[in-house]
Amino acid sequence: MTTKQTGTRNILIGLSGLTPQVISETLYCLLTQKKIGVDEIFVITTGKGKEIILGKGSLPALKNELERMGKEHNLKMPAFDPDRNVFIAKEDYELLDDVRTSKENELFPNFIVDFIRRHAIGNTCLYCSLSGGRKTMSVAMAYALSLYGRPCDGLYHVIADPEFEATKRFFPETAAEGKKLVLSEVPYVRLRDKLDQDPIYNQSAYMDMVIEAQRQIENLVKVPECRADIRRMSLEIGKKTIPLQPFHMAVYLFFMENKSAVKGGKSMDNASIEKIKAIYRKIAPGNSHTDRVMQTLGGSGAAPALSKAISIINRKIRDSIGSDLCSYYLINKDGSYANKFYSVPLDRKLFRKTK
Repeated sequence: MTTKQTGTRNILIGLSGLTPQVISETLYCLLTQKKIGVDEIFVITTGKGKEIILGKGSLPALKNELERMGKEHNLKMPAFDPDRNVFIAKEDYELLDDVRTSKENELFPNFIVDFIRRHAIGNTCLYCSLSGGRKTMSVAMAYALSLYGRPCDGLYHVIADPEFEATKRFFPETAAEGKKLVLSEVPYVRLRDKLDQDPIYNQSAYMDMVIEAQRQIENLVKVPECRADIRRMSLEIGKKTIPLQPFHMAVYLFFMENKSAVKGGKSMDNASIEKIKAIYRKIAPGNSHTDRVMQTLGGSGAAPALSKAISIINRKIRDSIGSDLCSYYLINKDGSYANKFYSVPLDRKLFRKTK
């Protein structure tokens, strides 16, 4: 008994060249081995491939074989109308008889990528088969799913035992033959949630989408976690360790504990200074240091002391992790001299403090 998730519509998307058996074999494995119900089948092929699917050759028609498989194994067959569910790649309204020339190899991916893009929406789950067709078709299928696939969308490859493959049958007719088919799920990298999809969806050609996706990937930056180790009195950013004096650590913790910008310089209010004092008292190594810092922060020396501390902290971060990443961790300054605001842009989910 096959099952399917409530509310979803499962679609099998297959590639077919001269061997449409890969479509029925994949469906057989999904229904009997994976216990996944399928609602509809779409096949992407070439001009010659569609003729073979229609039975205009030495092989029986795919639709007839699917119906026979359903009857022999008591399986519910998905919707499949060759006039509506079999697609031939087009470019400038010309059918491609086969994917052979360099021009055709460049054009066919446009159709496949656009097809996946239009169907990876709503409550559908796509079961995409890499088997069948030419290698260029499989590459385009894998790329399209990587770009547009969601967690429920899978990439599969059916492997037939040579003995069964030699029979040219469309599906196993006995339990023993059923074991001669293996459906492997192929892992793929999902980029859909990582990239800005608007410019990618606005592209119509495969090459244009590749260029846009590559541009966005190159702009992606992996931002390491920042950990304030109070016992060692250091910041750990990724694999880098940045030692800080207790006062500098207190200043950095103050800004990290404030998600929004804080007035600084001569404009810093007493409440903020008192918070820095309280943080420092908790981490100070001894009374003599504490008294000296409290005295400095208690008068006109607070603003220059804090300004110097920020400058030292930022210099140490720059020297340690370089210019590419340091902007996430620096105490940034904005505004005029008399109205300065300070903040650390790092996502607070990437910051933690240990004692």
